[in-house]
Amino acid sequence: MSAWTVRALRKALRPLVADKRGMVCHSHGALYRSNYALDRSEFICQLPPLGFLGRIGRQFRSVDRVLRISPSHAMIMDGGLFIARRSEIWCCDLRTGRLTLDFHIPDGRRALEFSCIEQPGGDSLLVFGEYFDNPHRGLVRIWGRSNQRGTWTVLAEIPAGEIEHIHAVTAIGDRVWVLCGDFEHSASIWTSDSGFSSITPVLRGRQAYRAAWIAKVGGRLLYATDTQLETNHVFELLEEGGGGGIREIASIDGSSIYSGRGPGCLFFSTTVESGMPSGNLLLDMLDSRRGPGILSERAKIMMIDARGQPEELFSAAKDALPFRLAQFGTFTFPSGEMPEDITVAYGTAVRGFDDTCLVFSR
Repeated sequence: MSAWTVRALRKALRPLVADKRGMVCHSHGALYRSNYALDRSEFICQLPPLGFLGRIGRQFRSVDRVLRISPSHAMIMDGGLFIARRSEIWCCDLRTGRLTLDFHIPDGRRALEFSCIEQPGGDSLLVFGEYFDNPHRGLVRIWGRSNQRGTWTVLAEIPAGEIEHIHAVTAIGDRVWVLCGDFEHSASIWTSDSGFSSITPVLRGRQAYRAAWIAKVGGRLLYATDTQLETNHVFELLEEGGGGGIREIASIDGSSIYSGRGPGCLFFSTTVESGMPSGNLLLDMLDSRRGPGILSERAKIMMIDARGQPEELFSAAKDALPFRLAQFGTFTFPSGEMPEDITVAYGTAVRGFDDTCLVFSR
């Protein structure tokens, strides 16, 4: 039995960023600061709605789920809160509450998550890779925003024919890892220097190399697979350059897309999702069958620390709404580092905890 218990929960509150003092959260189109007891909040600013349907989505969760209207990720850098919402990136000055549209990602593409990459000259880059439906493997870009200049530029391009999209761009030490999906040789792990002078694949062509997060825990470089086609695992990269191959740490019940950090540990979730599309759009949107690599109907919150074996903290079953139409069943985490002995998660499409912020303690 897990030593973690639910300390507080609140509906219609999505945690975006966490630190030792509390969280920045989203609720019904507004941003708030909240404590971990979830009994105090302070208004920061209001995001403009995404048209008429955006206004409807703020009132009806089912519309929000289908249209993916709410912010999906955020990160704080140099006093600015950067928020990803569909193809928009908004910036909120946390000192004044002033909100501006900082960037519109071209061609309707999106950012699955941000990362911060320090540069040798003292600059910092807010970075993301383009995430979009790209079955024909068109060119995919990595974007970065210079903290010193306040401008967005293309840092690197992965040529056409290589990948479908980018899940994450993560700096660990002086190396940058680029995690790409989804099928055949597109399932791959690439590496680069922090200035993106070169970017090359180190592992590719197997679902064992399809990942959405990578992190250093207890001196080991770990990632989990994100596939609906095969049993998923947590793996260790045996050499930081990727040349030593991988070693299995543990199998997990579903694909893993999201992770969060605590002091000396990593939290991640498993996902309940459907299998490969059939090509019939209507049937695929209404499909509620798990993919062959999804071994359980329950999405799980897991923790892994220096001891190396994942521990289950919590789980909830996927709800009855169709997978692709109304989102996969999973839990997401805020960016930043959560306090010791506290973790925060947000439920999506899980029975009893959809659109719910959960705070755990031990």
